[in-house]
Amino acid sequence: MKQWNWDNLRFLIALADNNTLSNAANQLGVSHTTVQRRVRAFEEELQVQLFIHTPDGYHLTEAGQILYEQVHSLQDTVHTVSRQLVAREKELSGTVTVATTDTIGYLLMPKFIKDFSEKHPKLDVNLIIDNKRSDLSRLEADIAVRGGQRPQESLIGKKVGRLDFCLCLSHQYLQSMKMKNAHFVDFAGGRDDERQNKICVPEARRGDFRYITLNDEFRGLPFSQWFVGTVPKGVGSIQTDGLMSAYSLCKEGVGVALLPKFVVALESELIEIQFSEESPVPQSELWILSHAELRDSVRIKAVKQMLFEYLRIYL
Repeated sequence: MKQWNWDNLRFLIALADNNTLSNAANQLGVSHTTVQRRVRAFEEELQVQLFIHTPDGYHLTEAGQILYEQVHSLQDTVHTVSRQLVAREKELSGTVTVATTDTIGYLLMPKFIKDFSEKHPKLDVNLIIDNKRSDLSRLEADIAVRGGQRPQESLIGKKVGRLDFCLCLSHQYLQSMKMKNAHFVDFAGGRDDERQNKICVPEARRGDFRYITLNDEFRGLPFSQWFVGTVPKGVGSIQTDGLMSAYSLCKEGVGVALLPKFVVALESELIEIQFSEESPVPQSELWILSHAELRDSVRIKAVKQMLFEYLRIYL
């Protein structure tokens, strides 16, 4: 029997998971023609048809499904062994990968990594900034800093605290509103050189503002749903793809954004704004998570403990 090219298994899994050549190619970082060529070559090696191509994509045949399930089982075993080997490393050296969101990644993690590197020069921190959740079970990251509720059973975590959100705008935007609307002086301070940390605005004035909302990727998150529900219909709005870009737009005076309170506290240009009839913003918990099988890893414990102490300062 001819020996398999085991590397073709990657292409089998990617196409089965994504159903299209283009999506599988994006996942693997290759061209769609490479995916097609490697899958066909694998079918020729096995002399078995693995996929059926239909108008809505590629679907596994019965033989392909059997192979797919066996490969996934093997892949999970490999990941389990890999995690166990990592956990046995006792020397405080090597690399720990931390995945987190854009605001924490860009605004808080640089100083943390600098301070941690000075304390543990042999241990490197690899930072992944992505609002999508990294898969800890497959070692896409060793540690994840996530907002949400209690983690799933396969993960161990420590709750850092409550991640509060608030509406905010910039001093620049507030000054422009004062210039356009004389009544803004009544509740936003009468002097241009006054710097407030928070202003309260009558509900009737909610429609006077422009709003910076998040795109559909955030639709399922409670704080984003709340924000969309509070924006008056028919007012000006700008949609963006993340909290960090919303922060940048808000700081430049584009409009009102919903941001974590620690972002507003760090940025002197921003002011919290509250409307008189506003319902409370849904809050979230912030967790530091890792896979349960890495509980004995000294290097991961070191990063998690110092990260916990650091993030507590801002929550």
